[in-house]
Amino acid sequence: MKVTIVAVLTFFQLLVFVTSINVITDAGSVFMTVTWDKSTNKYKIQSNTANNWAAKAEFLNQINTTGWSYLDVTTNRDLPDDVQAYAAGLVEGYITSDLIKNHWINTIEGYCKQPFNPYCQRLLNFMKDNINYMNQFIKFMDSKNPYSAYTHQMKLFLLQVDGLRDGYYYDKEPPSGGNTDLDPFGFYYNNQWMVLDYKKFTPGQPIKSGTLTSYRTVTRLPRNWRLFCIIRKSEILAKLQHSVSSVIAIPKVFNMSGGPENVKKYGDWFSYDGSPRAKIFKRDQDKVVDLKSMIKLMRYNDFTNDPLSKCNCTPPYSAENAISARSDLNPASGTYPFQALGHRSHGGTDMKLTNKEMFQNLEFVAVSGPTYDQQPPFDWTKADFSKDCPHNGHPNVFKFNPVYFNSTSNVRPFYR
Repeated sequence: MKVTIVAVLTFFQLLVFVTSINVITDAGSVFMTVTWDKSTNKYKIQSNTANNWAAKAEFLNQINTTGWSYLDVTTNRDLPDDVQAYAAGLVEGYITSDLIKNHWINTIEGYCKQPFNPYCQRLLNFMKDNINYMNQFIKFMDSKNPYSAYTHQMKLFLLQVDGLRDGYYYDKEPPSGGNTDLDPFGFYYNNQWMVLDYKKFTPGQPIKSGTLTSYRTVTRLPRNWRLFCIIRKSEILAKLQHSVSSVIAIPKVFNMSGGPENVKKYGDWFSYDGSPRAKIFKRDQDKVVDLKSMIKLMRYNDFTNDPLSKCNCTPPYSAENAISARSDLNPASGTYPFQALGHRSHGGTDMKLTNKEMFQNLEFVAVSGPTYDQQPPFDWTKADFSKDCPHNGHPNVFKFNPVYFNSTSNVRPFYR
């Protein structure tokens, strides 16, 4: 079992992105090993390799030179899955503890202080309910025959997150040895995933049904506060501009999320195929002929000149209306019909891409930081919201070149 991790977030809060790769200074690789004693079920973290190793990690910090930090974790496949999962989290939490600390300070610290106000108490109860539900579901499915690979992976995920926490606190608290009853404020997040089945994809041929599976989590507030997933298998890859528009494509989820009401109130900006980003993809997709042109499209933002970036605003355009948004560039003194078009700490925060050939070797190209192709690089010293957005450990300026990542810390530049 081998897990390779790179800090990756797209189209999310700017302050969240830059903290997800926090480290203080660039340095060489750091290596750590987790050992496991079967007779006592005890785990130990050490810098040298041992015969009874359960997980090994290499961590390389290049935040100031490439914009990324790299973590390579390998687990011992001869050991039980539960041991591998927990050990993987344990070594990651320990070797990246500085990164985790900064990330916590920059994004979470102070958000919900005790004694909890009514909102924080509801939030805590909501997350506890979800964790309890997952544990009950795992226990129920484990008792069934045939064996459930899906709930087994759920269990391993929770064990790895528990290891991550224990690794962070390793010097203060002894490792628990694996527990799926997690701290609710420690890991919960709603999101959308798209899973591409390359076995069903042939370049130059029509897209087959089931090539892409889209997952979206939605929270239903009335009565039951539980998390559930809507899954749709369809031909939604038939056009290149599928859901990169960042508007929900699944009709049921779109309706439950208040999409129709927003379209009625604000227009096509909130629709799946009528938003500026969707229109730009539809207009410019034919320009993509290779990796370099794909990077160019994914980093595109010419909001002051592109007619599709116009809005009923003052000035008459928004840097949010682009492929790689840069809402920090919208004038704070401007007027906008709704907040999303205005000045805020929000934007496209990086770019990652792969193709069928690179995918076979777990390779991809990545660029860290907001786009600077047609715009100035993002600079914390010039951001008027910097005092309200903690950014411990960040470089001041995010102007990094693309890198070619090959599943190891041997990262090389990608020239475009």
